[in-house]
Amino acid sequence: MRVTNQKLAKYNIKVKYTLIVSFPGETESEMMDTVRFACELQDTNPNAYTLIFMFLPIIGTPFYDQAIKEGFKGPGKIEDWEHMEFDTWLRNYRSWSSARLVRKMEAISFTSYFANKNVEYKFSNSSLLRLCFKLYHPIARWRFRNQKFGFFIEHHLKDDIFDAKFAIRRLLQKQNALIDEARERMALTIFDTEQ
Repeated sequence: MRVTNQKLAKYNIKVKYTLIVSFPGETESEMMDTVRFACELQDTNPNAYTLIFMFLPIIGTPFYDQAIKEGFKGPGKIEDWEHMEFDTWLRNYRSWSSARLVRKMEAISFTSYFANKNVEYKFSNSSLLRLCFKLYHPIARWRFRNQKFGFFIEHHLKDDIFDAKFAIRRLLQKQNALIDEARERMALTIFDTEQ
């Protein structure tokens, strides 16, 4: 990956790397090695950016059984798997990591989105999100570069944003259900009048 990254640095194209931390059995030191590697990739190639995600235990994947052995308590019903999203599953289900390490993993993942200017294009559809990016980028860059993930007060803002995201999603689902129901009633009415 290092050699390829160096070769790609010669071209003016954005290169996205996606890395994962918090595998069952992974140490905190190994996670920080991943952060350092992400910084190295970005330093070597100014067009590269690296997003770091937390491992998500999903049935059927090689690490799922290991996650269970390490203490993961997953969803009890099939319907609950809907809420197993990469950025919020730790809120609802017990991890194999300590609460302190979970907060650190969340900080690493969140700041990776804002630490590199090359990610800014992802926020191009919203002037509000672009403004948030511009304001938070220097803080995230400092945190990421210096590996300062303690006292992560931004998580309150992040949680509020995700709570709003899920509330909007629920409202849209209800609205779509109502629209579908109204369409069905209209179709039945039209059918009845044609008979």
